[in-house]
Amino acid sequence: MVAAAMLAVVACAGETKTVFVTVVVDEQIKGDTITVVATPTSSPEDIALASQNAKMGGHLRISSVGSVQSFDPLWTTASSTGNVSSLILEALFAYKADNSLGKMLAESWDVSSDGLKWTFKIREGVEFHNGTALTTDQVIGTLRRQSERAPVFKLVW
Repeated sequence: MVAAAMLAVVACAGETKTVFVTVVVDEQIKGDTITVVATPTSSPEDIALASQNAKMGGHLRISSVGSVQSFDPLWTTASSTGNVSSLILEALFAYKADNSLGKMLAESWDVSSDGLKWTFKIREGVEFHNGTALTTDQVIGTLRRQSERAPVFKLVW
């Protein structure tokens, strides 16, 4: 029955799209580990075709492990809220590809030698969705609210 359903999906799927992936396979043969790496490459024609078919706009649907309880990330520690919040809110920092801290709302920062005083230079020109400019008072208010919000947040303060 599953095979019949898959056949129906494949038969009705329409145009076939080629996906290029890197596959790493580790096989253990008589105590030895053999690593096989296969990396297909895209031809210039494939890349040109992909950019010609690019479409701006439309709808993006994302599945989640749970429903969003609030758009306020300080209201809950649920991962579903954090996942959505990270798409619509900005933090002082962002993780870079190498997991080091990078700039987001904070253009730069300095930490005192005793680690008790942090100084942030906030990026200029940041606006909320209604056009109101971001101020340092709002950043300070958010940091205070987070530090007072719940015992779970005190773990990071």
